[in-house]
Order: sequence, then structure tokens, then C-alpha cells
Amino acid sequence: MAPTVRQLAGSLLLFKNYARKSPELMELMLLSLLTANHAHAAATRLQLQDPDEAHLCGMFRNLGEVLIAGHFPEDYQRIRARIRDDDRSDPAAVKMVLGFPYIDLGAGRRWRTGATCGDGVDTARTTAPGA
Repeated sequence: MAPTVRQLAGSLLLFKNYARKSPELMELMLLSLLTANHAHAAATRLQLQDPDEAHLCGMFRNLGEVLIAGHFPEDYQRIRARIRDDDRSDPAAVKMVLGFPYIDLGAGRRWRTGATCGDGVDTARTTAPGA
């Protein structure tokens, strides 16, 4: 039970840090926390080797969008405006403003790193409905 409490505490600290920046970012972080919880619960139920890794990967499911919203709020607002005002799809608006999709940033392709969670981000994004 202690690892679960530790995970929750760490997640809440991360949530608190980013959530105070904007309502949009708070919503993104909430989605990350929910996904992390679901991933951990699914991994535990399926008796996978490392539910903690599943939790971490769940936290990273929308990492690219979180990074842009948190560190480049003007660009994020321009993306949201294109979606809202120009009736653009999310991927099209992101590509127009940033020149690359969120997934490239979130999966580490912009960092030149490779990781299990980066692979999971790819899978989650390409298999999600409407993605």
C-alpha cells in the first residue's frame, strides 16, 4: 500500500506544480493523473511485472501537449484558437503552429532519446479513437 500512496503523493505534487499555471493545463494534468491511475490498475489486474512503470507511462500519455501548454502558453493558446475559430482538427492546428505534432515532443523524438514510455505514447496516440 505504501507505493500507491507514494505514487499518489508524487503525482499530486506534479499536478499542483503545473495546474496553477492555467485552467487548460490543470485539465491536461488531471487527464494525465486519471490515465496513470487506470494504467496502474490495469497492469496490477493483469499481473504485469511493473505496474509502477505503467503508472509513469500513463502520466506521459499527453506529455507533448502538457509541455507546450506549460512552457509555451502563447503557442498553446494559438493552437486552441485555431481549433476553435478555424474549425481545424487538433493535429492540423498543432502542426500549423508548432511545425510538428505533440506526439513527436511527447515521445522524445524532438529530444533524440528513446524510452519505453515514448513507445507507449506512440501506441496510445495511434490507437485512440479520433487520433
